[in-house]
Amino acid sequence: MSDLRASELAYASLNVPDIVLTTIDSEPCRILQDNGCTIHPVAGSIQIAFPVGSTRVRLMSGMCDHFRITLPSGLKIQEIYDVRREMTQLILVITKAASA
Repeated sequence: MSDLRASELAYASLNVPDIVLTTIDSEPCRILQDNGCTIHPVAGSIQIAFPVGSTRVRLMSGMCDHFRITLPSGLKIQEIYDVRREMTQLILVITKAASA
């Protein structure tokens, strides 16, 4: 089931576009790959493709557009696109299950 609120459904995209970053650290790269993303080097950058079933919701718009990408595994990614610099940043939102 989707965790999107009803008001977000109208703005949700079920076809999450690939994102190109200038660089990515090894740990976030591993986490993304473990959650179904494919990562490829492209012309001095890194291209991230999201698995089928991922959703992308616009949270805020302005000088920086904010999106939440949710992968089928439940991993949430905050995408921040700087309109002026034409640059994207990703923030992984990882929650750990409570220990028993």
